[in-house]
Amino acid sequence: MGCLRAGIKAVAVGVKGSKPIPDELVPQILAALETLDGASGAELEPARQRLASFLGTLFVKHNIAESDAFVLTAVAKRRLQLAGEGRSRGGCSSAQLLSVACGDGAASAELLRLCRALLDGEVLSAGEAEALGRRLYDSNEPAAARTLAAHVLRVRYETREEFAGLLRAQAATVDREGERAQTHSCPPFPAPPPLRTHERRIVQLAEPFDGIDRSPLLTPLIARHLQRRWRALAVTQVGPTSGPKYGPNARDLALALGADEAPFMRSNAEVAWRVARSGYLPEYGMYIDQEAVSPALAEWVTLRRNIIKRPFLATSEKLVDSCGASVLIASAFHPSFTDKMFNMAEDATAFPACIIVRRGLEGTLGFGLGKPAEVTCGVRGSDGRFERMDFAFGPKDIGLATEMDKPLSDISSEDFAAKCERWAASGSSGDTRFDNHVAVTLAGIDKAMEWVLPKLPPL
Repeated sequence: MGCLRAGIKAVAVGVKGSKPIPDELVPQILAALETLDGASGAELEPARQRLASFLGTLFVKHNIAESDAFVLTAVAKRRLQLAGEGRSRGGCSSAQLLSVACGDGAASAELLRLCRALLDGEVLSAGEAEALGRRLYDSNEPAAARTLAAHVLRVRYETREEFAGLLRAQAATVDREGERAQTHSCPPFPAPPPLRTHERRIVQLAEPFDGIDRSPLLTPLIARHLQRRWRALAVTQVGPTSGPKYGPNARDLALALGADEAPFMRSNAEVAWRVARSGYLPEYGMYIDQEAVSPALAEWVTLRRNIIKRPFLATSEKLVDSCGASVLIASAFHPSFTDKMFNMAEDATAFPACIIVRRGLEGTLGFGLGKPAEVTCGVRGSDGRFERMDFAFGPKDIGLATEMDKPLSDISSEDFAAKCERWAASGSSGDTRFDNHVAVTLAGIDKAMEWVLPKLPPL
């Protein structure tokens, strides 16, 4: 049912960026509605999730066009007994839409109540958002209701309080001590001593999990530099791509570098144990896979691939605190997301400091050569709030000429791994543009660390 994918791409853009349903899709969507309403079976489950996501975002989009209203009226006719219950848009009530989108009786009363509140245009308190988050990460709840809620939040934008609640719910899914990890095929490990005894701060790196499809990827060299220049222990948060891009990401690059130089840990406990046991410090830091530390969060990878658009998780997963890091270095793409991520880190995480990089290469931590990156730093004070400092940093700041960032072709994690290894061995990858990206990136990260570290309490 490709019409639902196309419908989502039209109506699930943002508060004011959403478009009307294309006229040619309307008959196809009505046919899909006829097929899916009340239907069951595993083979229809992906389509039901897309239908719920589509209908939820259609109902809350900024402007209801004629084609939108035609579909909403068709939805309303399928549940005439619920007419007038809740907010009405395009001739359809929120109760009618929720019943068709999510079915009757499958979801918990709490999840349905919160979905209904979102459809009715209510803003959730932090406590309500946390309750919603717990339901979103509960695999016993039907996926259709969960994807509807996530998409509605995406289209009308989450408030600061809502994001704080969702982050707290996300944090509750994280296994920092390795209890779940030890159910995997790896051998168990003993309880660790505190990491602070090793005189290295943990710096956690996180960038978009959907990776890149036209730019160089150099995250492991940032981790390596943090360990050598700043005596940090670099831990990179990674996971499989959830789409909509499917190019190489930090997880793919770590796998290409190999277990000796970029090993995967299963929890904070294993990171500490490895370091305590032998002073183990891999060349490119350590990597923690989302699938190991939070199966509930990892379950959303498949759901997000199915519903296409990035929900709030594309941002919140970068703030997973799996290792008790002193500094979070993460990336943002859209202008408003710098402040959003800064606020999220301040309100709902325990990170003592954060560094947010925006306008990097395809939204990653790598700095471009065509325009300065924008960097926002924060250090938590005694009152729990972040002191903030912003700066721009680009190639001119290290004496390099500005040049257009050109899209790459035939990119692969193996190619980037080879370039990272050559650069680490000799200071040159053999690719001047790649080397210039590395130079400006490391210098920009240094400027941020020079401001952040002196403000942190001693280990």
